[in-house]
Amino acid sequence: MTYHIYVSGRVQGVGYRRFAQKQADGFKLRGWARNHYDGRVEITVEGPENELDQFCNQLRKGPLFSQVLEVIVITVEEPVAQENFEILPDLEVR
Repeated sequence: MTYHIYVSGRVQGVGYRRFAQKQADGFKLRGWARNHYDGRVEITVEGPENELDQFCNQLRKGPLFSQVLEVIVITVEEPVAQENFEILPDLEVR
């Protein structure tokens, strides 16, 4: 199963992507995270549904200096291309 996730709040500049990577590694999930130009963090992650749901629960808490206001989770059909969980370059305005 694959989730595409948008996290909003104080989630850039506080180690949020690294936090997501550490959580994903702990649940043995594959995917990626990147800063979105609108201030959100965008995540695509793949794995068993139970682990994905636990991962999302951790995302709602976030790292120490974050303040998570909203976590939007969308189930998608596309598998991820990554072998593990990576931090991608920021998504910039086009």
